Amino acid sequence: MKLLHIIATPRTYESNTLRIATAYLESVRNKVATLSVDTLDLFGPDLPTAVSDHIAAHYSLLARQPIQKRHLASWQQIERLIEQFLAADRYLITTPMWNLSVPYILKYYIDSIVQPSYLLEHTAAGWPIGLVQNKKMVCIVSHGSDYSVQTPTLCHPHNFLEPYLRAIFGTIGIADIQFITAQPMDVTPELRETAVAAAIVEARQLAANFE
Repeated sequence: MKLLHIIATPRTYESNTLRIATAYLESVRNKVATLSVDTLDLFGPDLPTAVSDHIAAHYSLLARQPIQKRHLASWQQIERLIEQFLAADRYLITTPMWNLSVPYILKYYIDSIVQPSYLLEHTAAGWPIGLVQNKKMVCIVSHGSDYSVQTPTLCHPHNFLEPYLRAIFGTIGIADIQFITAQPMDVTPELRETAVAAAIVEARQLAANFE
């Protein structure tokens, strides 16, 4: 079984979110001897940057037309990212909340791989049909403030991270998405450590049910 771990934090060893993800992966490895983890650090390797070529190829696909030859070399970089994504059986996304949503690098990655004819198709009426079926995803996320429903603040309606990830990956066919959330991370060191410890416990419990 292959798991693709998509890391969207630049802090690497200083990342509290990554601490939780590490605990989750350690527990899954202990349970599944055949597990293979493919790690994609979005802040590490250079992602494809020829945006104009990608957009041109994207609209060719939407129009069900062949990609023009001058865009092919650039598009092959996108195809390699898509192939890596499709090769996985399970997905783990590790990301903090940035400005109420996902970091820009994660959004760029998603915009790169979510392409017609690869991860989704459109009906004649324009409705998307996801092509990534029977796969599961875990998202380990952290928030600077407390965005939970029960808090007496106005934070919860402004959490666009979880709804966005559920919507975009649901669009390509991944309906089974579970979240482990550590919050609040930026109030006091004591609250941060308590949140991380609780999230690690939750991560290990989720890993214990890994199938």
